[in-house]
Amino acid sequence: IKLLVGVASYAVPLAGEGADLAWAPVSALLVNYLYGNSILTGLAFAEEVLPGLDVVPTATIGWLLENTELGRSVNEASAPPPKADAPSSAGKSRGHDADVIDVNGR
Repeated sequence: IKLLVGVASYAVPLAGEGADLAWAPVSALLVNYLYGNSILTGLAFAEEVLPGLDVVPTATIGWLLENTELGRSVNEASAPPPKADAPSSAGKSRGHDADVIDVNGR
């Protein structure tokens, strides 16, 4: 992502930072689409908007988090603890059959 558009914006002198402002929401949307991680999405947006952060390889970090053992360990360590089970509703029917609509009238 960064190589194609982000670096190309510096081809015209002084246009780089202005192009980064326009590119920031697009970059954030692409990172969110690829990785679905809101922290990484925010980082991608901030990287483009704030001056001097263009060197952060956000999409590469996302790929590493998703596809390497190191990333899996980080994701497991940062995962919220499992929720406790809800109180048992033994003996109560949820009535799932009532939710079915018979369109053929049978």
